[in-house]
This record gives sequence, structure tokens and C-alpha cells, in this order.
Amino acid sequence: RYRALMQQCLVLLLRRHCASGECHVPWLAALEDARLGEALTAMLDSPQAAHTLERLATVSRMSRSAFAQHFTTALRQTPMEFLRQVRLRRAAHLLRTTDQPIKTLAASVGYESRSHFSRSFKAFHGVSPADYRTGTGDESATPAA
Repeated sequence: RYRALMQQCLVLLLRRHCASGECHVPWLAALEDARLGEALTAMLDSPQAAHTLERLATVSRMSRSAFAQHFTTALRQTPMEFLRQVRLRRAAHLLRTTDQPIKTLAASVGYESRSHFSRSFKAFHGVSPADYRTGTGDESATPAA
């Protein structure tokens, strides 16, 4: 009960901060529109779910095209690109903190194919998942926050 109240207070506080014109973090700007917040919550709470543009638009109570336009304007990236980044950052965290097999880990963040996951991970983080886990590979690659 108190947790829900605190969350509502935090959201209101962040919305007011963004309305003041001082909001420099794109995902915070999305809080100005509660409908986008619903889609963000869905992606952050369950990145492994089979999210589609249509489903996220439905969650946001918008048409597909309106949702895509509002999301891209607010976050400066498409919804699917945002979801991909959430998944790959979550995967990096799991690689650092668990010993799950990479195939299992890939599925837990929404990838059906280990090879597709590995290619996406390397494109985003600069190293393969295995090298990321062991800390080997390209020394210039840094883990994403």
C-alpha cells in the first residue's frame, strides 16, 4: 500500500520536474504522458515478453501510428529499439551476476535464438556474451549501464 503511494508520488514529482523544462533524460520526458509510461512499464517489467508495436500501442491506449510517433518523439528512439536496449542491458547484468548458460539467459531476456542474441549483444556491447562474462575480448569495449 505504501509502496504504491510512494510510486505515485515519485511519478508526480518526476512529471513536474519534466514540465519545468529541466528534464534532460529522454525516458523521464516520457513520464509527461502517462500512456507512454504504461508501455515503458510493460517493457521494463517484462522485457522477455513477446512485445509488438501493436501490443504496446494497445497498452498505451493509442493507435499504432500515434504510439510510435509519440514514443519516438519523447525517447528519441523507436519502441523496438528501446526494448532491444533494455533486453541487452539486462542480459549484460545477468552475465555479470549469474552463471546461467547463455542460451537460458538469452531466452530470459526475450531472445528465442542464441545466435541472434549473440549477434545483437556483440553489436551493442562490442564483445560476445562469453567474452563479456569472462572479461576478455576488446579492451575498448565497456559494459553498458
